Order: sequence, then structure tokens, then C-alpha cells
Amino acid sequence: MATFACLRLAATAIVLALFTADALAVDVTKGSTNDKDKKGTDSHVSVERSVSRDSPNSSSPATAPSPPRDPGNRPAPGPTGGSRPAAMTPALNAPAMQPRFSGPSPAVQDNWRDRSDRDREDREREDREREDRQRREREEEQRAIYAGPNGYVNGTGTLIGTGAGLLRVEANGANWIVRPDVNAAKQLTGTAGPDFLRPGMVVKFQAAFDPNGNDKDKAIAPLTDLEIITPHAGETIGAVPAGAGAKQNAPQPAAARSFVVIGSIKSYKQKELTVSTGSRVFKAELDSAPQIKVRMSDFQFARAGDQVQLTGYAVRSGYIVASQILITMAAPLGDPLAEFGKEKTANRPVKLATGQK
Repeated sequence: MATFACLRLAATAIVLALFTADALAVDVTKGSTNDKDKKGTDSHVSVERSVSRDSPNSSSPATAPSPPRDPGNRPAPGPTGGSRPAAMTPALNAPAMQPRFSGPSPAVQDNWRDRSDRDREDREREDREREDRQRREREEEQRAIYAGPNGYVNGTGTLIGTGAGLLRVEANGANWIVRPDVNAAKQLTGTAGPDFLRPGMVVKFQAAFDPNGNDKDKAIAPLTDLEIITPHAGETIGAVPAGAGAKQNAPQPAAARSFVVIGSIKSYKQKELTVSTGSRVFKAELDSAPQIKVRMSDFQFARAGDQVQLTGYAVRSGYIVASQILITMAAPLGDPLAEFGKEKTANRPVKLATGQK
């Protein structure tokens, strides 16, 4: 029994010793925790007091602002205990944390775009202004030409002379300087003799040619009609078949064909005319008294005394800008009977001197 009692006392002592050690450990742990909480609380309280004292909106140190909240809307630990304060998480929406762009900002891009649009609009406006200015200048020039103080002119006069693209015309007892307009219709008409034909002139005639003859490019009969022309619209250099009702100068072979020939004179000698159309060369003999007409669009062969018909406007006293000028020659160019006289002389009998046989 004594031994059992001793063992029981030893076990009880051991249990008490272990319980006491656990209690002391718990107290040490709780004390350290309380010290840390107390230190955190004291620092937090000191921060709040300094903030409330330094804040310009605080009226007295007793009034303290509401405790700040973190981005997670969790209340910050107060001065009376609670869990250990966590570190403040930086706000992602703070200006310092915004991403930085390496390129120009949208505002700068808009400014550049606006400047480009303004430059383009300025260029377009300058182009429109230049076109309007040129149009006004043309209109003023036209008014200066066609709205002269003396008004519309439509009449006839007598040619005094030509020079430098101008005409001097006498009409109603006054002398006028006539300048053809840019697109003026000009025509010189009259007649000419065969001796007036020169190389380079453009002539027009109609003749029949026999493709089976010895010279298929030579007219069958002499030409009685010929025209010195300046080709107008519808007239081109070449040879085209004449109409079915074309006038014939003489009876023709069955195979003969009639052509209208427009070409440049290569030569005229001893009543034989040679005309080139570029691809072909035609020959024709002139009649003894051919009728040669002149229809040209320049006034190089106009002479003093020719009749002038004008249509246009007098821009000032003594000066006319004409939109139409028609000159009719008062006399033929050359001698219309030059070949006829030669033929009469050639056929005239030659008188022999005395003593000759």
C-alpha cells in the first residue's frame, strides 16, 4: 500500500508540473500578442492624431476623420484592438499608375488631322479663286472686244491694204483697222489665170481616167474647170469617185471612171498640170481658156480695191474686231487668157521675109 501511495503522489506531481508549464507558455504567448497589438494600436492612434492635427479642415484636435478604407472596402483597424493592420494596397486607378503611351496622344492626332484638312481646304479655295479670276478676266476681255461704244458692224467697204494680220478698209468715208477675231470666218474668192498656178498650191478638179489606157493616171479630156482652194471641213487630200450625175467634159470609154481630185501642184508647164495626192500623182491638160476659181481662207492674195464684207463690233473709233470677213477680188489673179493667146500665136501663120521660101 505504501508503494502504491508513493506512485500516486509522483504521478500527481508530474501532471501539475505539465499543466503549470502549459499555462506559463500560454501566458507568454498572449503577452507577446498583446504587446504587438498595443504597439500597432499606439502607432495607429499617433498617426490619426497627427493627421487630425495637420488637416486644414479640422476645427479641433478632438474631431477625427472617419477611418480610411482600402480598395477592397474593408475598414481599417481601429485604435482598439482587432487584427494586425495589413499593408495598404496601391490604387490601380491612381494617376501615377496610368500606363504611358509612346506615341502621340489622340488630341495631337486630331490636331494634325485638322491641320491637314485646313491645308486642303485652303488649296481648294485658292484654286477656285484663281479660276474665278481667270474667268472674270476672259469675260472682261470679251466685253472689251464685243461691247464697244460704236456697237454692231455689218457692212461692206473697200480694201486699202493688208499687213501684220490686219486689214485697212475704207467704209462710209472713214478708214478702219480690221482685226480678225480668233475664230473668225475668213474667205477670199475670185478668179485666176493659168499663169497664176504655182507649185505648192492646193487645187481641186474633177476628171475621168481610163484604167486600161496608156497612162491610167492622166485625165482623158482637158480640164475646163479648176479651183484653187484652202481645204475646209469635208475636203481632204486624195481622190474619191465622183457622183453618178457628175458633169463630163467629153465622151468617155466604157471603163473610164470619174474622180474628184484634191492635191498639191507639183508642176505646171506647157498646159500640163501635175498634182500629187500623197499616194498617187495625177496629170491633166488644161483647156485653152480654163475657168479657174479661187476660194482661200487667207488674204495673202488680197489687193487694194477688193470688196470687203464685214461682220463684227467696233471696239473703239476706227477699230473693228470682225467675226466674219469675206473679200471678193475686183480683178482676176494672172491672165485668164494667157494660154489662149499662146495657142493663137502658135497657130498663126508666120510671114516669110522677101527672098525666103
